[in-house]
Amino acid sequence: MNKFCFYFSEDYGKTFMKITNRLPSPKIYKHSGVQRNPHDPAKIYLVDVGEAKGSRLFVSTDGGRLWNTYQLGFHLTGDMMFHPNEDHADYLLASSSLLGTKTVYASFDNGQSWSKIDDFIQSYRWGTEKDNDPKMIYAAIDVKHTHPFLAAFTQVRYKLFKYPNGDRTKKFKLLDDVVSFGHQGKFLYASVYTPSIRGERLMKVSTDQGKTWTEAQLPTVTGDRFFSVLDMYEQVVFLHVDNPGDTGHGTLYISGSKGVVYTESLPKHLYPNYHDVTDFYRVESMRGVYMTSQMSEDDSIHTVITFNRGADWMPLPRPSGAPCKDEKKPCHLQIHGSYSLLRGIQAEPPLSVESAKGIVLVHGHVADALQTTPPDVYITSDGGYSWRLALKGRHKYQIADSGSLIVALPADTPSPTIIKFSTDEGRCWHEYTFMKNTSSPVTVTGLLTEPGAKSLTVSVWGYHRDTRKWVTYVIEFKKVLTRQCQSEDYETWVPHETLRKEENKKVEGCLLGEKEQFKRVKKDSWCFNGYGYKTEKDINACLCTREDFECDYGYYRPANTDDCKKISNFQKPEIDICLRGHVEEVVTEGYRKIPGDKCNGGFKAAGKMIDMKMRCSEGDKSLIIEEELPEQQSTKKSHAGSVLLAILVIVTIALVVMGVFFVHKYIVLRRHRVVYRYSLLNQNETADNDPDDAMENVLTSSSVVYQESSDDEELNSPAVRKETASGKSRGTANGNIRSKPQFKSYHDDSDVHASAWDGNFKRKIRLKSVTNIQKITKSMKMVSAAKYAKAERELKPAKAYGVAANALTDNLKPKESEEDNRELVVALTSDRGLCGAVHSSIVKAIKARVNEEGIDKFSFILIGDKSKAMLQRIYKNNIVCTANTIGRTPPVFADAGVIADAVINQGYQDFPKISMYFNIFKSVVSYKTSNFPLLNAASMQASENIPVYDSLDEETLQCYNEFCLASTIYYGLKESACSEQSSRMTAMDSASKNAGEMIDKLTLTFNRTRQAVITKELIEIISGAAAL
Repeated sequence: MNKFCFYFSEDYGKTFMKITNRLPSPKIYKHSGVQRNPHDPAKIYLVDVGEAKGSRLFVSTDGGRLWNTYQLGFHLTGDMMFHPNEDHADYLLASSSLLGTKTVYASFDNGQSWSKIDDFIQSYRWGTEKDNDPKMIYAAIDVKHTHPFLAAFTQVRYKLFKYPNGDRTKKFKLLDDVVSFGHQGKFLYASVYTPSIRGERLMKVSTDQGKTWTEAQLPTVTGDRFFSVLDMYEQVVFLHVDNPGDTGHGTLYISGSKGVVYTESLPKHLYPNYHDVTDFYRVESMRGVYMTSQMSEDDSIHTVITFNRGADWMPLPRPSGAPCKDEKKPCHLQIHGSYSLLRGIQAEPPLSVESAKGIVLVHGHVADALQTTPPDVYITSDGGYSWRLALKGRHKYQIADSGSLIVALPADTPSPTIIKFSTDEGRCWHEYTFMKNTSSPVTVTGLLTEPGAKSLTVSVWGYHRDTRKWVTYVIEFKKVLTRQCQSEDYETWVPHETLRKEENKKVEGCLLGEKEQFKRVKKDSWCFNGYGYKTEKDINACLCTREDFECDYGYYRPANTDDCKKISNFQKPEIDICLRGHVEEVVTEGYRKIPGDKCNGGFKAAGKMIDMKMRCSEGDKSLIIEEELPEQQSTKKSHAGSVLLAILVIVTIALVVMGVFFVHKYIVLRRHRVVYRYSLLNQNETADNDPDDAMENVLTSSSVVYQESSDDEELNSPAVRKETASGKSRGTANGNIRSKPQFKSYHDDSDVHASAWDGNFKRKIRLKSVTNIQKITKSMKMVSAAKYAKAERELKPAKAYGVAANALTDNLKPKESEEDNRELVVALTSDRGLCGAVHSSIVKAIKARVNEEGIDKFSFILIGDKSKAMLQRIYKNNIVCTANTIGRTPPVFADAGVIADAVINQGYQDFPKISMYFNIFKSVVSYKTSNFPLLNAASMQASENIPVYDSLDEETLQCYNEFCLASTIYYGLKESACSEQSSRMTAMDSASKNAGEMIDKLTLTFNRTRQAVITKELIEIISGAAAL
């Protein structure tokens, strides 16, 4: 925006000071414009739009009191990447993105100077924790510099590079054929293409900063499946591998200490296909505890929990006294996580913090599976072993003062006036009325505490519905908890105290070889911990027992015993793995120590690896072993053996030939099949590819007719192309002329038969073409249905922007100028079609006004290629600005900000009248084209009703006017997007039905013609035979 107002508070939001004048003419990005250093809250960064040569960066190191301005030589886009080590808080990475390609820059002096790292970078990271060089940078680069448009339709193979000391001249390559990469802790992992099968990927892991790579012992995945690293903690990797097909679930694996050998942890792990969300959650307040969702055989979803880091999963225990809808079914606590939020359930995600040991807050209900019933708030203070109902209904909640204070805000109403708090881990709740004046209702948007949950101050954020002004309520609980806790106010708490209780007194409460003890505030103590409080803990190593070991490959643990028994009649070979290019045999005694287990002494069962001195290749997961063949009883050649060997050779050759044929056919057919790809090794990376674009290109292209090969004719390609200058005929196979029939009927009318057969051949080609188009339209309908559902969900909160702007326009009612009748018209469309009359209705409405009032008074700003294509030819001289690439992704407020800037730069403030045309969504089958009036600052100032809004200076009015413009455009974009997706879904549904009707007609005509020709031939043959 042109005007930018920046405020500063140093008392938790009680008072704000306007400090915009401390910055030289700032124009800060709406998104990613304000950034904070995670290691030092006093370091704040403002990203300014800047000039043509680059952005400006405003940096403050004292919380916003003083600012330094640095002119960048590039346009900074997106968030900066801060160094993970707080000792190097001044190390920054930033990127400049153009058409999806990134150029990365590094700064080692808190933004004062920047050096270029490289171009065409797909993703980048700071070095791993084992790198001795703090300036080490990793990046995946497209060395072929593939054009962004082509990258959407090809498999781009990146190369992983390493930049010592942040110097591009010293870079060296680590890995080829990379799809994506990431790292956490000591693990550096990458998804790479296999050299054998096109599109197939495997996972590689390195624990020595990329010097050597080892293939993870996981199944390879094809292009429609994905890996996803969910967590890396204490030398263990949790990895989700998608199952084949659009099942919405996969298998959750856990790794060994080297990240190479993986064990199946949880089957049918929920991971929806259409969004990158999962309910997988690591409990921060208790070591080894994770929660996630699993799909049942009937495709219902239920919550499971593990207390030993994925070794065993179980349902959450039922809270004591909690009612269950159907007591005949298993009743467990079901928790709403990210997946529920995606499906529209109004609930807060699970909450736990490291400083509040054992405490977890969740929204959920008691049932046999996850349901859409209104959730309640449940709490555990022992890390999930037992739960209790804390609050009825939905609430916003936070943990404060290291767990001694829990606060909650009712969420069933948009304007709560009371805040609830508990000092005994949610057993007893008190209420405080923080909003005394209810004459001007406040819509509450958030409940916040300082990061780390150590403060006693809580802030409630919201805005007045009538004035749209933000307001904060700051509540100091130090006035309630007036006494700081003393030593007698604490008690000793042992996590997992019930774990292994019946096994052995020496290992009671031991988890992964350690027994922890913490000091927590007693439930009946009315005191506070304080901001500087650090949890007292005592950690002791436990004696090793068989519980600290898992059964190794080829062994199992019978029920009610700790002993690992070898599987009887086990025919598989001993396990060998491909490690650093050599086959290494794993010799085991049946037990393998659980990764990360820190027990000492006691039971021992250590395996070992023996280098077999045999070479192995990537992608080879076969288990290799040398077997001793039985000694031959006779040296004579057996005739029967020779015959058997010959048969085996022939069968083998036949199978190889068939395999080559089917693989070739699979590859050819796959080139013309729509494939939806999911995120790979996702670490906040997003893809801009949209299948609608490719589908629309296919549907609007007329140069190729798609069909499959059949038994009637063998074609070189699944695409039968039109006639070319080379002489290929559409009615021939492989470009060869068809030979005449070898015998004729008694009456030689072969021309008639040939015409009939030729017509049927063309009819068959058209039938297959229509069938393929129907498949495409059905796929587009499914994609549009998903996008429509998302657009409709996002439209509901966006309506508030339009309602507020419309209310302001109605209240002001400015008079139209009689002298100056000029009008600026903004048309909101998109770049894509195949959505009925969504775009043409807007153009028709504009043309109708032009025909009625004349063209001279109008100036046009056209958003989207569709309106530009339809109006450019007839109103070329009246178009002042056009924009595209709008509508390819769901619109966000940043898009509206860009459009608003363009509108303002084209003389928005000089026009006496401004109108915006867009479609308002009514239902899935209807929309309404609207002419929405816009007001500039001059029109607002000229209104007779403006004195009602007192204390409005010119600067404030200008700032609010520009915000109002962006809000209205944002509302229009959301309405248009929802209308477009619903119309496209309806259009594709109609197209599919029409294609189906055409297929039925063509099939009927084809069959009738074929039957008629065959019948006529038979009659003529019979008649000829009778005559002879």
